Amino acid sequence: MHDIRRTVRTGLSITGATPFIAEQVIGHRQSGVHAVYDLHKYDHEKRDALLKWEAHLLRIVGETPEPTGNVVPLAGNVARRR
Repeated sequence: MHDIRRTVRTGLSITGATPFIAEQVIGHRQSGVHAVYDLHKYDHEKRDALLKWEAHLLRIVGETPEPTGNVVPLAGNVARRR
């Protein structure tokens, strides 16, 4: 389980998630003043980060996720160009 958390946490950084949101996604709690005064759950931000992680994984395995919202798929497969 720990290796999966580490892989996801690293992957979230690769996809552009901020360190704060990535830590929230893997279940790390805020501490200190933030824990007392910031009661926002960051659900929207965590969902966005996980959707980007999903798209990253699908590119690795050669699938393209269905476009949602204002996301437009790029031509070709980025993973295969490496």
